[in-house]
Amino acid sequence: MEGVIFYSAERIGKGGVPFTQLKFRTMTREADKEFYNFTEQNGRKWYNTPENDSRVTNLGKILRPWHLDEIPQLYNVLIGDMSLVGIRPRPASEWSLFPEEHVERVLNYKPGLFGIEYYYKDLITTQDVIDAHIDYLDQKDHKPKSTDLKYFRGVIKNRYIDHLIIERMLRLEGKDLSDLINYFIVRKQEPPKTKHYSSSSSVYSLQKNQLEEQSDLEIY
Repeated sequence: MEGVIFYSAERIGKGGVPFTQLKFRTMTREADKEFYNFTEQNGRKWYNTPENDSRVTNLGKILRPWHLDEIPQLYNVLIGDMSLVGIRPRPASEWSLFPEEHVERVLNYKPGLFGIEYYYKDLITTQDVIDAHIDYLDQKDHKPKSTDLKYFRGVIKNRYIDHLIIERMLRLEGKDLSDLINYFIVRKQEPPKTKHYSSSSSVYSLQKNQLEEQSDLEIY
């Protein structure tokens, strides 16, 4: 299925069985070959995404932030290679960087379309990712359905609502998420404004008395 529209790559699935993961193509055809040279020169952001990646196509710049390039993985879910929620699939070369016992435990479950890694924030080091995996697996071992539902909600909130929608709206205003949080904290701490009707009534009464006195003087 690989071609101009689709990109396919081998990933390791449940039980260590390889499968073909599908995506919409958002990079140049030579992107895989250029990956390691490119990251050595330019560095990378969290989760293996290089900084200022010139390999990304114009269409990819639209699809990738919203993970729309991963829509074809619904097919992987339908045929049983992946689940809707779970730890994101990786190639064998990347899993080789993790402790063997950890990889074995991760591969007891199918990889997920909605990666639980996005449930967490500030995953910087490999150990951060391992700790996130362990936290998820400890919960999933006891309550699989409720755990996946919890993480699904968290991923939608953290990755789409907070990160992509709110932060981008604030960026247009030249602000960041901390400004919004501080705004609501200040509003919450401010004492409620009260209306002083008594003072207004007093002023009204005073003006009324002055008018009455003036009218009396005119009569006399």
